[in-house]
Amino acid sequence: MTHRLLWFVVLSSLVTGCLAEAVAAQTVQQQPEQLQQRPARRITVSFQDADIRDVLAVFAEFTGRSIVPGSGVAGTVNADITNQPWDVALETLMRANGFAIEYLPSGIIRVDAVERLRAREELEPLVTRTFRINYVPAAEMVATLAGMKTARGAVVANQSTNTLIVTDVEAVVANVGALVSQLDIRTPQVSIQSKIIFVNRTDAEELG
Repeated sequence: MTHRLLWFVVLSSLVTGCLAEAVAAQTVQQQPEQLQQRPARRITVSFQDADIRDVLAVFAEFTGRSIVPGSGVAGTVNADITNQPWDVALETLMRANGFAIEYLPSGIIRVDAVERLRAREELEPLVTRTFRINYVPAAEMVATLAGMKTARGAVVANQSTNTLIVTDVEAVVANVGALVSQLDIRTPQVSIQSKIIFVNRTDAEELG
């Protein structure tokens, strides 16, 4: 009996995951702890008619961070916080009392009235940094990052070198750099491998 060989091509898809690589930012200044993509510790605490500066002292001790309130920061806090990220809890409490938070590149947290923080931003010098983008078109990031800049800031994409040029106050540039490192991620690739299997049809029929 003539043996006919059947060729079966089996395709298998192997999905290769790639780790996100940090963007090569032209900066030597370390970013604040909250920008290093580590989850914030959770806090459970209750405040009853607590002075707002005492509340800030509690968060400073809990986080090990320096929290500097402005001269106009005053009031009392009544709140029960249960198992919440400390940064979310702190920002919520300050907003409820009419204050805003600014994370400085040095790691210090500044608390003050929104108007005072904005006025201070107007006096801060501008810095410019270039971020080289590795895996996505730099121009696609501009719209997302533009919402983070101040009125004096600018985010521009250089398509020929696929880089972002960011000009703003130091704190904003640091925040932009942290977000860029999260957005500039290689897309998982799919590779196709094939195997050729030789099957003797007669033997297969004998096996049933």
